[in-house]
Amino acid sequence: MSESSESSSSWHSHDNAEVAKDLEPKRLTTMKEVTSQDSLDFEAAVLAASPRLRGRKLTAALAFVAGTGFTLFGYDQGVMSALLTAKQEIGCLIGALSNLWIGDRLGRRKTIMLGGVVMTIGAILQTTSFSYSQLVVARIITGLGNGLNVRTNASKLLVSVAHLQTNF
Repeated sequence: MSESSESSSSWHSHDNAEVAKDLEPKRLTTMKEVTSQDSLDFEAAVLAASPRLRGRKLTAALAFVAGTGFTLFGYDQGVMSALLTAKQEIGCLIGALSNLWIGDRLGRRKTIMLGGVVMTIGAILQTTSFSYSQLVVARIITGLGNGLNVRTNASKLLVSVAHLQTNF
């Protein structure tokens, strides 16, 4: 057993020495001297020297890299643009409070439709804004519509008219 392990370790050290020798840069005078065989030899040497991730280790490594990327992406959007996001929350507060009066006057269906129209107008204004102040106003308008929709519970609308629905 010890003989085979010694021979395998000496084989690996000999193999690694060849790989390292193959990785040494070649002196080329022109681009014409670079052949496809050189690139294939380099790729084979890199693959031979690189560690292998398979199975659960590969899954864990990919999940770690992807999770870190998504966390940083979400953190950047949430924190760096917090001032712009807060403007929509202000509009949402105003829209939800104004729903006390608007919801009584218009009813649930029309309030939800009005909220959708206001949000659509706000989204169009956000898309076509040319300055930061115009974008802030558009975010507040979108928040107003969102406040109307959030405060008007659509599931209650469906339950309240359930007896009026027919079977198809």
